[in-house]
Amino acid sequence: MKLDEFISKIANSLEKGKIITFFFNNKNVMDTAKGLSIWLNISEEKLKNILNELVDSKIIVLEYGMYYYKPSNEIKGVLAEFNKYYKTQKNKFIDAISEIPTYDKELEEKLEKLTEELFEKNRVLFILQEINEIINSPKKIEEIIDMMSDVIELHLESDGIFFQYKLSNISGEKIEIENSSLKKYVISNYNFSDKISNEVIIKFIKEFNFKIYKYDIIGENNNKIAELKILKKAKEIEEFEKDLELLNIISSLIGQMLEKQNYFIEKIKKEKLEVDLELAKKIQLSYIPETFPEIEGFQFASIYKPARMVGGDYYDWFQIGEDKYSFVIGDVSGKGSSAALYMVKARENFRVYSKDNIDSDNVLECVNDNLSNDVDVEKFMTAFYFTLDLKNKKIKCSNAGHDPLLIVRDGKIIKVEIRGLPLGIIESSTYQSVDIELKKGDVIVVYTDGIPESRNLEKEFYEFDRFLKVLKENYKKNPNELVVEIENDVKKFIKDAPQHDDFTMFIIKYNGKSEKEI
Repeated sequence: MKLDEFISKIANSLEKGKIITFFFNNKNVMDTAKGLSIWLNISEEKLKNILNELVDSKIIVLEYGMYYYKPSNEIKGVLAEFNKYYKTQKNKFIDAISEIPTYDKELEEKLEKLTEELFEKNRVLFILQEINEIINSPKKIEEIIDMMSDVIELHLESDGIFFQYKLSNISGEKIEIENSSLKKYVISNYNFSDKISNEVIIKFIKEFNFKIYKYDIIGENNNKIAELKILKKAKEIEEFEKDLELLNIISSLIGQMLEKQNYFIEKIKKEKLEVDLELAKKIQLSYIPETFPEIEGFQFASIYKPARMVGGDYYDWFQIGEDKYSFVIGDVSGKGSSAALYMVKARENFRVYSKDNIDSDNVLECVNDNLSNDVDVEKFMTAFYFTLDLKNKKIKCSNAGHDPLLIVRDGKIIKVEIRGLPLGIIESSTYQSVDIELKKGDVIVVYTDGIPESRNLEKEFYEFDRFLKVLKENYKKNPNELVVEIENDVKKFIKDAPQHDDFTMFIIKYNGKSEKEI
């Protein structure tokens, strides 16, 4: 194609000529229509139409939204000729201006400087807008980091980027090396795919005479949440260092993005935890008995108040024979859903082994062996287990590291203290059993340590002695009234302090006759 034909058919406007010569003289430029509009000072909408015409004319190509210079062979020659022609015409215009007597050369220099400053401000603004759009996009953090790295490499012409971050329980690393010899060196000498240690970075930077710019990205509470390292050849740093302030701003934007990501990660985790705990609470409450057996001569009452949405305390009862019932209270280490699941496992064990109608100490031994073998070793539970023999009017008790069972008899407290390791710690542990004959008016109190260890705002404990005092003063009341008295006294003590531990207790009152009185 001849020059005249090229001008009349393709470069037939001032803007087209400007764009064609821009690409001809900047063959390595690759940018979007939005980015090029800043470079060329042409509106994006108008520029996009011209760019698409030049794509059709096979001067430039468009890939993935990016335009770059790639002319067809038949048009390459005329492009060089047109570039000279365009410069000549432009120079004629400048020469004409210089011949005007009033033309001020100094004014031209000022205008040129202002133009350069305006161009630089527009360039910075465009980069920040692009970074901001990426950071606020609804993409995964890994994709955001990739896109952000591409923008920094493209517009700031860095030779490499190392970006490491840690959010909540998520961490990642982004490595991009633009320099081909450096990339080859890293792969061949260190066999790295995408992760490089700080020591290695420093080593090959020294060997290749690169300078590294490090930016610590600080989050809330002055915690370092990320680190951005930019590589640049030492001989090219003068031009690059003009962008250091821009990199500071970019680092700040990245920090805001990571903080926002961290907020949403924690929010999702919290919401998921709340759902899990609510589900665990429903499961756990379904295992806590709502009623007690109806047995002539006996009254029952209970209270169960977990400190959190899901607690580690539980109690249960089950009939194991025509005239026998089993009762158990337990306290699992820890709180939350893991404690609740452990409790469910223990409950099933107690129910299975109690049906064999074996002694209380043997039941604890069987449950302990099963928990020691099958359940998370970091968990254990204390438990007090006893059987109620209606025929002989007595209870047989065994303890696995739990608070002692209390019997209030004629205003005096009997502590049933029996030694025994908590369940789930050591396999093949042995336990003891104690028989206690019941007397008319006996009040059996079984509880967890959340009652005596309740704390007020001054961190003072409710204490065991105060608990015993309330029992002595109110033991003649029916079990429901006694439970209310204890709960109210604890509330009176702790006042506005939050509940520190699970609050669990059940009371059995024997109103019938002892075996000796029959």
